[in-house]
Amino acid sequence: MDVQYALFGQYFRLFEVDGAEREVLCAAPMRDLQQVESLRPFLTEYARRIKAPETDVAAAYLSSYSTGLLLSSLYALSAWNRSLDLDPERLAVQLVQEADYALIRLEVDEFAAVDGPVDVEERKRWVESQLTELISVTLRPYIEAAAAVSGLNARFLWGQMTARIGYYVEYLLADADHASIRSRLSEDYEALLELAPAVFGQARNPLVAKARFVDHWQENGSPLRMKHVCCLYHKTEDGEYCYTCPKMKESERAERASELRARYAETATS
Repeated sequence: MDVQYALFGQYFRLFEVDGAEREVLCAAPMRDLQQVESLRPFLTEYARRIKAPETDVAAAYLSSYSTGLLLSSLYALSAWNRSLDLDPERLAVQLVQEADYALIRLEVDEFAAVDGPVDVEERKRWVESQLTELISVTLRPYIEAAAAVSGLNARFLWGQMTARIGYYVEYLLADADHASIRSRLSEDYEALLELAPAVFGQARNPLVAKARFVDHWQENGSPLRMKHVCCLYHKTEDGEYCYTCPKMKESERAERASELRARYAETATS
C-alpha cells in the first residue's frame, strides 16, 4: 500500500508539525510529560478545560489519545513494513481548542521511518523489537507519570487503549481496501498481544482482554464493542456513563438505548 502519513492525523490524531495557526491551550514535549513535575500542570489544565473535578479524568483521556501512537506504529508496520520513529524527543503533546472541545493533538517533528526485513522469521523478531521500544521508551514512562499524578492505577490507564486498539484492528481486518494487509496485520497485532508483561511494567499484558459486545441502541444496528474500562466521562460536568461502559448495568443500558432512539428520532424529524 502507498505510504500516506496523513492517515495518522485523520484517524489517530498524530500529526506532523505544520506551522499552522491553531488555538493551543497548553503544550509540552513528550519527554517532559514523562516527568511528574511537568505532567501535573498539564493534566491540571486539561481537567479544567474538560470541566473535570480532578486530574484522574484528564489522565484517562490522555491515555486514550495516546493509543494513536500505538495504532500509527502498528499500521505502518503492517501496511508498509516500516517502523515509525516515535522517540519522545521528537514528539510533543498539545491541548487544542477545536470548536467547543478541548482535544489532544499529538505532533511529531517530521514523519520518519525505516524499512523492515522481508524474511518472515527475521521480521517477526523485528516487529517485536519495534513495538517493545515504542512502549518501553515512549509510552510506559508517560503512562506511569499519569498514574502518579492522578492516583489511578497504571493498569487502568493502559486499559483505556485496549478496546480502542481492538476496534481499529477489527475494522481494518474487515475493510476491503485493506485486504492485502490482513494476514500481516493479524500477525503484528498478535505480536503486540504476546509482548512480555514486563514491557508494560505489569503482571500481565494489559492489552490482552476478551472482546465483549453490547446490543446496538438502534434495533437494526450491529453490536458495539464494550469499553475495557470506564473512561470516567461521568465525572465531568454534565457527564454520564457511556453506552458502552462496562460499569453500566444492563437495565440502565436498556433505558439509555430507549433514550438514544428517542433522541435520534427527534433529530431525524426536526
